[in-house]
Amino acid sequence: MGDPQIVVDRLTPNGTSTPEQRQMQPSLHLLSRENSNLYLNNCVPLYKAALKGDWTSAKKLLEKDRTMLCASITKGHQTVLHIAAGTKQTGFVEELIKLMQPKDLTMLDRKGNTAFCCAAAAGATEIARIMLKKNPSLLTIRGGENKMPVFMAALLAQGEMASFLYDELSQAKCVFEWEDEIDIFFTCLTNGLYDLALKMLKDHPKLAGVRAGNRETGQTALHVLARKPSIFSSKNQGLFKRLIN
Repeated sequence: MGDPQIVVDRLTPNGTSTPEQRQMQPSLHLLSRENSNLYLNNCVPLYKAALKGDWTSAKKLLEKDRTMLCASITKGHQTVLHIAAGTKQTGFVEELIKLMQPKDLTMLDRKGNTAFCCAAAAGATEIARIMLKKNPSLLTIRGGENKMPVFMAALLAQGEMASFLYDELSQAKCVFEWEDEIDIFFTCLTNGLYDLALKMLKDHPKLAGVRAGNRETGQTALHVLARKPSIFSSKNQGLFKRLIN
């Protein structure tokens, strides 16, 4: 059946972990030299099926070797779910997670990202909705460099996804770490996600006065926006006026 999965503690910024943040490391048995033929014959076709969203082919492969469901199939330790979520194969993901347990969705790749983080980075909003129904804790599980999925979406300028995740976090009454709040806010400003930045500013007015990076010499939101002529368009006047006020 392959190597057992390993439980990995993911720490919050204050050095603690919660049950929801204890994630599963996928089995690496298919990447060993002893299984090179198995990798070529099974993992490579499964990888290609996930890329194309070919669920019919993938289902046959998984029925042939069930261990591939929760195993790394790339050198980056990505599972089939990581690949499908990151390439926005909605129907494929929907069928795949029917075969999985909620904890299986927390598996990490080599960079420390869950498949949900891959979906967030790709802007696959519908996939994120599907995955959250299976495991709501994915919303707050951090990925690589201890960053939240909503930050990853904002970093890659995935506006719809970032707004969706922020709204979900608000509805779930999740409390942000203040450093996370600042990072997400300034990332939104830098990448032109002004609607979300304004929403965050309304929720947390103190963001108007904070400085990015160095808290004494870093730039405020107004400094950042002053370098962006587009902010002075009528569409974005709300954010600028709120900062001034």
